[in-house]
Amino acid sequence: MKEILRNRKWQLLSLVLAIALITSISLNIYQNLSGFHCASNGNPNNEENTPMNFTCTWGPDTQKIVQETFVLEIWLTLDGENLTMIIKANDDDYNQRDYIGLVFDTNQNGSIDAGLTGDESYGLFADNYTIPVSQLLNSGCLKFLVYCIELGPHRVSFTDEGYIFTIQFPFHNWNPASLIKNGNNPLHICYYDHDVQEYVFVRFSFFVAEA
Repeated sequence: MKEILRNRKWQLLSLVLAIALITSISLNIYQNLSGFHCASNGNPNNEENTPMNFTCTWGPDTQKIVQETFVLEIWLTLDGENLTMIIKANDDDYNQRDYIGLVFDTNQNGSIDAGLTGDESYGLFADNYTIPVSQLLNSGCLKFLVYCIELGPHRVSFTDEGYIFTIQFPFHNWNPASLIKNGNNPLHICYYDHDVQEYVFVRFSFFVAEA
């Protein structure tokens, strides 16, 4: 009888710990999904060659990258099949392993899909290199599947105000601009700070008007 009660106590304790772990994981994912504010600030008619501008912010209670508000400023300029992106991140320290992750709707099903069979992802590091084979995880960051680095389609500068990533497509066989269609186009952007092992991400759609 004592053995049965002891086993039941351990089962109850295990159940409580499991519920606490699931709740903690869910809250962390929820913070990454809802801890930001994103606004569009320009090009209301979405004319070609005119930058589309988005500003996304995360408060100090939703990230550990900086002590104040973390800000991603994003500009997209589309010229035919040429796509230029400028992304500013107000990180306050440099690390060559910090990266911007980009995921476009490369399978053109109207959404961003994670996993091995999902949309193509691009990891662009602060030292101007990329690892060309990566995978978007359900958590919102990237997993790099092979350690094979090469110069990427981007150039990065770092100042007291943070990073500026200047990205130009097409690059080798990377040409997400060729898949951008009239109407809404989903885009996933994540930023990873290697020093604190912290990332944030945002997912939104940008609109391209018919020419």
